[in-house]
Amino acid sequence: MEPKLVATPPGGEDWIHELKLDGYRSQIVINGPEDIRVFTKSGADWTTKFKG
Repeated sequence: MEPKLVATPPGGEDWIHELKLDGYRSQIVINGPEDIRVFTKSGADWTTKFKG
């Protein structure tokens, strides 16, 4: 299910809400202390953009 912007959230106990904050939606994969990768929602590898 994709996030969707609405004027008011639906009510009831069956709903879970997530606030939309400015930033990036990403997946971080940790294969070890020296092997950490960052991927965008579409699967692009953005690891080099976040190297610290």
